[in-house]
Amino acid sequence: MEQKEDCNDWEQPLLKKETDVAAEMAGQQLALKPIKPVGLSWRGVSLSIPLKGKKNKGKTKEILHQVSGTAPAGRVTAIMGPTGSGKSSLLNALAGRVAFIKGATLEGELSVNGVPVESGVVRRLCAYVVQDDVLYSFLTVQETLTLATHFYLPSALSEQEKATYVRDVINALGLAKARNTIIGDGQVRGVSGGERKRVSVGVELISNPSLLFLDEPTSGLDSFQAQSVMSAMGSLAQSGRTVVAAIHQPRSSIFDLLDMLVLVSEGRIIYAGKAQDAVSFFASQGWCCPPQFCPSDFFLDVISMDYRSPDLEATTRSRIESLHTAWQTQQRKRGVEEEGGLGEGMGASPDAGVDRGYQSSWPMQFWMVFLRGLKQNKRNKFALAVKILSNVFFALVLGAIYSKREGNPPGQTSIQNFIGALFFVAINQAFGNLQGVIQVFPMEKYIVQKERAAKAYHLSSYYLAKLVSELPFTLLGPFIFACIAYWMVGLEPSLSAFLIFTGFCLLEAICAVALGLVVSALSRDVPTATALAPPVTIVFLLFSGVFINVKSLPTGAQWCPYMSFIKWSFNAFAVNQFKGMTFACPDPEGKGCMSTGEQVLALYSMDEYGLWQCALALVGITLIFAGLGYAVLRVTSQKYLKMIPPSNPPMPTLLSAEGPHSV
Repeated sequence: MEQKEDCNDWEQPLLKKETDVAAEMAGQQLALKPIKPVGLSWRGVSLSIPLKGKKNKGKTKEILHQVSGTAPAGRVTAIMGPTGSGKSSLLNALAGRVAFIKGATLEGELSVNGVPVESGVVRRLCAYVVQDDVLYSFLTVQETLTLATHFYLPSALSEQEKATYVRDVINALGLAKARNTIIGDGQVRGVSGGERKRVSVGVELISNPSLLFLDEPTSGLDSFQAQSVMSAMGSLAQSGRTVVAAIHQPRSSIFDLLDMLVLVSEGRIIYAGKAQDAVSFFASQGWCCPPQFCPSDFFLDVISMDYRSPDLEATTRSRIESLHTAWQTQQRKRGVEEEGGLGEGMGASPDAGVDRGYQSSWPMQFWMVFLRGLKQNKRNKFALAVKILSNVFFALVLGAIYSKREGNPPGQTSIQNFIGALFFVAINQAFGNLQGVIQVFPMEKYIVQKERAAKAYHLSSYYLAKLVSELPFTLLGPFIFACIAYWMVGLEPSLSAFLIFTGFCLLEAICAVALGLVVSALSRDVPTATALAPPVTIVFLLFSGVFINVKSLPTGAQWCPYMSFIKWSFNAFAVNQFKGMTFACPDPEGKGCMSTGEQVLALYSMDEYGLWQCALALVGITLIFAGLGYAVLRVTSQKYLKMIPPSNPPMPTLLSAEGPHSV
């Protein structure tokens, strides 16, 4: 990279205001409610996090250092910088979404339309589009946006008004052709990457926000899709909204769409102002952008750190510090020479975008989340088929192994056979149904965090709706299993006994689902949940009453079996099968054998409880698991750092449409 004293010999590339695509998108304005313009400014934003490891105890790493700037209303403001520069951290700090880390500090001042506010206020009044498109894969574009209207729009609006709202958003974002296409994911084909990103934007637009944040909106998209997404953002800005996007390295046509530019490197501000003036600023420092060269590429080349050698690292660090100092010096001079106004849209009412809280009632929240879960599970035919086929497979295997019939009354070997078959049923229903739901919360974690931050629903309504929506598809497998296995194994040949057996299979399945949700809530990701599920289930298996007699347990551990849902299920299966049953004894005097089912129950300490006690125990344990799962979700819910006033405030800034000016 060559530094020049004079850039006049190089013709500077002219930055067009809009491309043809942007002009086309601009004609598709959103027919939404009028908004109050919101101008956002920030001053002295600093973020530091503690370093990990015993050697680094008490040490911190500075992510952002005294960053100031402004995002005027009706403008597209881009935050750019190399990887690890702090651009996403700055975006999250402005949006009030810096994840809580023990020992981390976030300092700074935020103002909305010139009125100082807390970071939590900005978080509640803005919309935020995350980098990864977190959407439900089996819902269509229309269904996704319609669901958002029930979450984010006032309940007083009619269904027709909400449908019109969805239609306007779809048309404005160019999603008409994909209206009835499912979102899709890595396994299921759906909309394209650019369409998925625009759907994510559309979901946030449902609440008609004045302020929109986007984290890497073009990441993972091809050039055309990236262009269409940013063109849509330009259209939204023209409708009066404030758009702030963290973007890595936009192509030249996308850079032309930007109104304001904030360049960050090593957590420090390098430039903040009009995008078209950035080239001139770098030229004034001897860094000339070559003709026909993409400005964004040039900027990143200049402000990126080079760690290939100590000399290169020192050189690039010195260059970045020099540019940072030059920008601060220039701002001080400009602040003395001119008085910055509030700029376009900045003089609007400070209550623009006031947090409206939850827009729908608790029952409506429950119902909409329940319907969403129902559709997602119903359309996931592969997962549903696996659940059914696995239950059919194990039922057939169990039936084939234990299908041999003995005389009437059955002999002594039948006791072991029945015990083995019934214990297998208890284990199979526990493991199978628990494994079926452990991925629920890790897979939906980011969706729930985003929706709850926007106050789409209460945690309680979401949790209960998820629990209930999982049951129909969970119970179908155990029901089929019971219908096949019961008669093939040759258990008590009566309809009442069969219905009781089936009922307890379903009860155990529900209990296993509740436990699975606890494991799911405890897990950060799917691999963790998968690894955690077996040992948790084995603990309950050990106290099932087969491996050790309950009465033989140490005094301090004799309460454990009462929390084992496998024990209560097995107890119920055994009572249902053995009570009133007789067995043939080869010894006429009955020595060394058991002639009644009651003797078998007594041997396994299962003669103390009847079917009703077992049923009540399973219901009680299910409620305990359900409450525990909710408590875990509540405790592990995403928390955010609160921005506090800076300990060493920078010089005050005057806000204008051109950017911050120090005085």
